[in-house]
Amino acid sequence: MNRLKTIGFLLKYPLILLLFLVISSCQSSNNHPLSHDEKAWLKNNEGKIEVLFGYQEPPNAFYNETGDYVGLLVDYQKEIEKQLNYKFTFRGFDTWEDLINYSKTAQDYIIIGCARTNNREEYLSFTNSIVKIPYVLLSQKNSSINSMSSLENKNVCTVSNYAVNDYLAQYHPNINPINFNSDLECIRAVSTGICDAMIVNQMFVTHIINNEGISNLKILEKVGYINRLAVAISKNDPILFQIIDKAIDNIQPNQHKKLYKSWVNADEAFISKKDLLSVLTILLIFVASFIVMWLWAISLKKQVARQTRVIKESEENLRITFNSIGDAIIVTDIDGKITGMNPVAEKLTGWNFEEIRMQALDKIFRIINSKTRETVEDPVKKVLKTGQTIGLANHTVLISKDGHEYQIADSGAPVKDEGGKILGVVLVFRDVTEEYKMREILKENEKRYRSLVENSHDGVFLFYNNTFEFVNRKFEQILEYSSKEMKEINFDSFVAPESLSLILSRLEEKDKSKLSSTFEFTGISKSGKKLPLEVSVSYIPYKNGIASQGIIRDISTTRQHEIELIKAKENAEESDRLKSVFLATMSHELRTPLNAVIGFSDLIQKDLPIDEILHFSEIIRMSGKHLLGVIEDVFDISLIEIGDIKIEMEPLNISIILDEVHEIIKNEQMLQNKENIELILINESVDQDSVLFSDQKRIKQILINLLKNALKFTNSGSIKFGYEVHEYEQKQFIQFFVKDTGIGIPQKLQKLIFEVFRQADQSHSRIYGGTGLGLTICKKLTNLMGGDIWVDSEEEKGSSFYFTIPLTNSSEKHNDTTHEHINLNLKNKIVLIAEDDETSFSLLDTLLTPEGIDCIWVKDGDEAVEFCENNKHIDLLLMDINMPKMNGYIATQKIKEIRPELPIIAQTAFAIEGDKEKILAAGCDYYISKPINKNDLFEKILLCFESDNVTIES
Repeated sequence: MNRLKTIGFLLKYPLILLLFLVISSCQSSNNHPLSHDEKAWLKNNEGKIEVLFGYQEPPNAFYNETGDYVGLLVDYQKEIEKQLNYKFTFRGFDTWEDLINYSKTAQDYIIIGCARTNNREEYLSFTNSIVKIPYVLLSQKNSSINSMSSLENKNVCTVSNYAVNDYLAQYHPNINPINFNSDLECIRAVSTGICDAMIVNQMFVTHIINNEGISNLKILEKVGYINRLAVAISKNDPILFQIIDKAIDNIQPNQHKKLYKSWVNADEAFISKKDLLSVLTILLIFVASFIVMWLWAISLKKQVARQTRVIKESEENLRITFNSIGDAIIVTDIDGKITGMNPVAEKLTGWNFEEIRMQALDKIFRIINSKTRETVEDPVKKVLKTGQTIGLANHTVLISKDGHEYQIADSGAPVKDEGGKILGVVLVFRDVTEEYKMREILKENEKRYRSLVENSHDGVFLFYNNTFEFVNRKFEQILEYSSKEMKEINFDSFVAPESLSLILSRLEEKDKSKLSSTFEFTGISKSGKKLPLEVSVSYIPYKNGIASQGIIRDISTTRQHEIELIKAKENAEESDRLKSVFLATMSHELRTPLNAVIGFSDLIQKDLPIDEILHFSEIIRMSGKHLLGVIEDVFDISLIEIGDIKIEMEPLNISIILDEVHEIIKNEQMLQNKENIELILINESVDQDSVLFSDQKRIKQILINLLKNALKFTNSGSIKFGYEVHEYEQKQFIQFFVKDTGIGIPQKLQKLIFEVFRQADQSHSRIYGGTGLGLTICKKLTNLMGGDIWVDSEEEKGSSFYFTIPLTNSSEKHNDTTHEHINLNLKNKIVLIAEDDETSFSLLDTLLTPEGIDCIWVKDGDEAVEFCENNKHIDLLLMDINMPKMNGYIATQKIKEIRPELPIIAQTAFAIEGDKEKILAAGCDYYISKPINKNDLFEKILLCFESDNVTIES
């Protein structure tokens, strides 16, 4: 009875559907006759209504080989004319875009095959759709494009002003299509590779590909857009729209299908008598199948009985197999309770299954880590928690009931029903105690052997089939390749060309006994350095052939010693020569200004006119500055060589530094009588967020050195200097430049000039002077600041020097004190001057007294300490470092213990870089070097008194 109800239920809905289809196919479409007014309107507009076509798109509308305009939409035009008994006037356009532009302002027209868009609905009315065709994705057959999601950053084309462009803009904004005038142009663009893909009407592309014989294209997935083509009429012609709309509705479904099939090799979803017959056939098959199933159910009961017997037999076989398996097996339920256990498991655990049935697993399965003796997590709980098959660690030990320990290998897996629900866990393990012991012994031996090999002082390798199967750490160090890289590169990558034939001949030799076991060749390291190598090799059977194993040794040290001995001899000879040149140069550079100082000092007499005294004084001053410059160059190069010079990093204003240097060099021009040379400063600002952190003093020193050189070697023309911002390997640099039109430097000497004591002209009779230290100092200072310096020059055409300083980008704002001016209000300040040289005291007294400062003089450290101890009104102490009895370091320490708040400025003639740290460590607040620079002195005094009456104006 129940079976009959089921049959009735299953047949009910298909029969209803069948009845509905039959009735639908028999119904005829309702006619929509035109009204009297509509007919009158048509008559009054006889021959005035245009049908607009603007594309050559087979099979919709196109010119055939005989020049006739044909196609699916043209047939729809004729069908509408037939329905209305009316003849339209044809108007053709070169492109669809021209047609659309015309339709925006014209009247009395229809457009057959126009899709709706938001823009078009502003001025067009649309009938029901006459054609519905999906759009698809088109690409070349060998293209990696396979879906809409893979079109990002691809060249995708469509036809301009087609409605699909609005769809893409709304639903795929990441696609920005390239527009063509027609589908055929788009298809050819994809075929020739101009575009990667096209969004196209499926009917068009199928027709065009077949007719054009294009074989390298493929049609991919539908893009989600359906091209619903209707008849469009201007919104200014409502009566015409009513007429056309009725005509479209009056076209019978069979006629739609007939029009469509005449141009496209695919059927629309129209229901025909043939379709109806197919439905009935399916229903008959369904009924027959049900009868067969009913008969099959009768025999099902017998089959169940047979299967029950088979299952019982299978269970017995399973029990026998379970108990016969060589590995131990324990089965648990979902709660981790033991439901099964084979004899091997009973033996290893020491428990009988009947004793522990439905007991927790951890009662009998006690496992620990053999290394740490810590308890290992219950594998059953881990499987139930993760739902995954798991394995135990390699060092797991099972402790049996009697305390015996077994090294085991273990795995656990979930037991699941057909729906994937976990019903329990099966645990499989076996005794691997002996295997474990052997494996540990092998590991220890391997570890010992590997340690010997890895710590060898020579490279060890195993070479087989043109691949390094193994190399040790020393081998990696020698050739600078990792073991992984050695396996991936060809061996000839680290063999020098001159040794390649030797290596190849050894590899090609079949009889290895003919080869010497030790030979030498030249190798190439990863960095490109050539290495003389000695190899001791032997040949062993390996895998399916013969492998080379051996030792490789870098013998470059031995050869280098020979080269170094020769080089040392040459260097000694060169050093001796340079020493002679340097002593001669220094003698000239020191004696020349000293000659002026001593000579003009002797000339100054009381009765000498004041103008001549001033003139001689200026000569003495300039000669002294020149002499100081020579001494400072010698100090600088000495400090750089021993690594004692330090770079003071601070935020700099590049423009102001260049302006200051410009003023200094203009003054130098006057002194050298070279005002005829045009001095050009190119000062462009860097990004306001880019701050140069570097040593202002050293940058100025380099620029002044380069510019003085340019003045020295330039007699006419110009000198340009400035800077530019450059980027290299994602790092920004300030590149300073000094370009002159001077005598230039020979190409072979352009690197030499940066070496210590070197000049382009080293003869004693050179006419330009100089110690040869300036450019060496420039190079070393530039390197210390993280940059580089170089020269481009051509003889008689001038030289261009460049040096770079790293530029650090920072959004932080830094106080710029470059433009700060000092207003001193030092009246009634008392300054104690500790100085053993009376002349030095007189100079300081002369500088300070005009500013209202009272100066007191003590001659050594003892007097300075005693004076500060007995006089509390001292405002500032100027401390000479090198004094008799007690030097400035000790005196400063003692005074700071008495008067910790008293500011102390150290003054020293040593002026060596390391002195600054030593002086500050002794307790001095600031430091100035002799000869004393007035501005530097007052700047330090300002810092000491900045909280009092001294002000800063910007």
